[in-house]
Amino acid sequence: MCMKARVHALGALVAGLVLSPQSVTASGPGEPLPVPLTLEHALAVAVETHPDIELQRARIDLIDAERSAIQADNGLGISIGAELRAISPSDIAYDQSNNDSRLGLRLSKVLYDFGRTRHQLASNAHDRSGSLWRFLESRQQKHLQVLTNYLEVLLADLAYIRDNEFMTMAYLRWDKARERNLLGQVSDIATLELEAEFNKWRRERQVSQNRQRLTRSRLAISLNRPDELSSSLAEPAFEERTRGDFEAIMTEVLANNPRLRALRDRVRAAEADVEWAKSGDNPILRGELKATHYERMSGSYNPLEGGLVIDIPLFSGGAVDAEVAGKRAELRQRRAELAQGELEVRQAALELWMELGVLELQREEMRSLGEYRELYLDRSRALYEMEVQADIGDAQAQISDFQYRRAETIYRTAIGWAQFDALRGELGDFSREDLQLTESTGQ
Repeated sequence: MCMKARVHALGALVAGLVLSPQSVTASGPGEPLPVPLTLEHALAVAVETHPDIELQRARIDLIDAERSAIQADNGLGISIGAELRAISPSDIAYDQSNNDSRLGLRLSKVLYDFGRTRHQLASNAHDRSGSLWRFLESRQQKHLQVLTNYLEVLLADLAYIRDNEFMTMAYLRWDKARERNLLGQVSDIATLELEAEFNKWRRERQVSQNRQRLTRSRLAISLNRPDELSSSLAEPAFEERTRGDFEAIMTEVLANNPRLRALRDRVRAAEADVEWAKSGDNPILRGELKATHYERMSGSYNPLEGGLVIDIPLFSGGAVDAEVAGKRAELRQRRAELAQGELEVRQAALELWMELGVLELQREEMRSLGEYRELYLDRSRALYEMEVQADIGDAQAQISDFQYRRAETIYRTAIGWAQFDALRGELGDFSREDLQLTESTGQ
């Protein structure tokens, strides 16, 4: 029986052994997961609804709010001022009334602050760009998590099939030995040895059965559907890929890795923060316009006033120097984080590239081993029919073990390539246009 047929044939057994009738229920918003669950559907659910993704979106919204606050500080300000005043006028005053109340309308706008706002906006733009790259990285990590959890469920099902067949064969040997032991044909110690072998495989089968439930729980949690354990999963198809030139791949990884791009934007943001701190004692030029209504008239009162106001800080008590020092220290820290990140990404890419090379050889090994197992099974069937040798059960158990090992190789390869794609920022259907990813321009 082929691997895919075995996985689908296990569906009913899994439903009875692993899941209770109440397990498959919808949790939270959205429709229940389909049966069988496909990898494509699982990935779509995870990257749209999981709290990890929402947390990254919230961080981007916070940065947008900060940008609006920066722009508002230099926007047009309009205010109304009212004063209720009573006075005793001078004897020489033209207007001898006591009501000196007034109502004024004031308009004010910063016209130029000599680069301070420009540096703030540049820092904010780089922070936003970095957050978008972190958002992409978060979606890729969720993709990897769901992919891994999904394939772990399929492997757990195959492990159960394998261990169940080995347990069955161990029981048949033990049962046959007991009968022969009663006839004096098999010793007690040989019978006990076979009983121990059966108990070992019975334990292994229980471990595999527990693994079925645990892997389904991990998958459900990664989909934000903790109460919805999928009883049946469709087996995904993966295309075989070959490694390219490592140096070319490394250049691509260093240029496009989302984590590194985010760290580079953090460095640019810190550089803009240093310039912003340096401009802390720059002058500020404002335009002001004021219209006032007075209840009493005086020669010193002006119904309409307008002017340009410039504020020039003369002494800050060292506050600006302290701010600059702090921002420079933060810039050094971010540059160090970028350098450290580049080293870690280089090492991760090398390890993945080498692991994929080993897995390519392992796929070839599985091909030749599969041919051997099939021929061995055919020979066992022929011998069984001729009643020469009755080891067909062992052959079938070995086929189950091979199918597990082959699937493990295929799935490890798929996860390895997914990790490599994530390093290059190319994992999943996440276009930069959808994420509004743009180069940092400071605008």
